[in-house]
Amino acid sequence: MADRRHRSRDAVDGPERAPNRAFFHAMGYDDDDLQRPLVGVANPQAEITPCPAE
Repeated sequence: MADRRHRSRDAVDGPERAPNRAFFHAMGYDDDDLQRPLVGVANPQAEITPCPAE
């Protein structure tokens, strides 16, 4: 089975990523959450923008 956390490990595993984990903990994630794959959803559509990108 492939490692489902391949890219998530880059963000939260290891002693050098302690600041990243602290940030996630401050947002309400717990250690169990950080053992799962992290998935982000980006939405480029916004009604509020400082530039006239129309």
